[in-house]
Amino acid sequence: MRRLGISLALALVAAIALPVGVAQATFHLQMANEVMLASAAGDTGVRFVELYDAGGAEESFPPTFGPYGLAIYDATGHKLGSQGLSAGGMQNAALAPRPYLISTAAADLAFGVTGDEPLTVSLPKTAGQACYTAMGGTPYSCITWGCITSFVSTSGTGSFHGAVPANGMSAQRQNDNSVQIAAPTPKDANHAGTKAPACATASQFTGVRIPTQTVTVKKGKAPVLVKCPAKAKGHCKGTLVLKTAHKVMTASGKKKIVTLGSASFTIAAGKSAKVAVPLTKAGKNLVANHKSVSAIATATAHDGSGKTKKTSGNVTLKRPPKKD
Repeated sequence: MRRLGISLALALVAAIALPVGVAQATFHLQMANEVMLASAAGDTGVRFVELYDAGGAEESFPPTFGPYGLAIYDATGHKLGSQGLSAGGMQNAALAPRPYLISTAAADLAFGVTGDEPLTVSLPKTAGQACYTAMGGTPYSCITWGCITSFVSTSGTGSFHGAVPANGMSAQRQNDNSVQIAAPTPKDANHAGTKAPACATASQFTGVRIPTQTVTVKKGKAPVLVKCPAKAKGHCKGTLVLKTAHKVMTASGKKKIVTLGSASFTIAAGKSAKVAVPLTKAGKNLVANHKSVSAIATATAHDGSGKTKKTSGNVTLKRPPKKD
């Protein structure tokens, strides 16, 4: 018993004396390597996440640094789900060395492979982050796709950013740690493909346009021209608010910006429409007492992509001509 105690004590001292980098090298070289979101036909049941560890025998994935897992996050860094991963399975893959495949049964069937373990968490289609985790949930390596607003912080090999893979394609990490879109390679070496911007700004919704204009109030409503850009997806939907351009004297004897009215609108992409804005009581009084009222029209709108944009324009309100 005494010899056993001495041996255990010596082992503990040796473990403590190891450099931090060497101790971590038993699990932390694992890298997020590839992700597929859907088949060529758009079937999201055909999906997989692949990890790769080139550490060989050095990577033993000991229980000390476990449990190990896969965590999925959305574009804002909010965790959507997670699953445990087999330490022994990952160790065998590192020894091979070969990629470690976490896949659905549909993906296995589609590619004629057998995944190392089933993928049980969902992958967001438009933007997401798939991360290898250790130490009970700490992200060590991630592969991301799409427009990410808050990247998950990693403690190991880092995070690799790429575009959303088209149906039937996958996002694959390259030797320089860039991510390219190519034909899927489950359980095989990654291919070079197309490097597309992770967040394409060219097609983003730019908001509606409100040209400078003078409108005549009719029946208590101001018809404001609003234009939906041709590149918008579907329709422009939102709310138009009219406020005085400058502080004006109110009934209370104080000067302030006055809300003149508001209205909702829906306009097809590439089209223009006059949005009839019902005036508030204060708005009607201002127009009735002045030949013209300078206003700012502010639209808060979105298109089919869900992207919201706020835009403004100068509008002059004229009171209707008096009847003889």
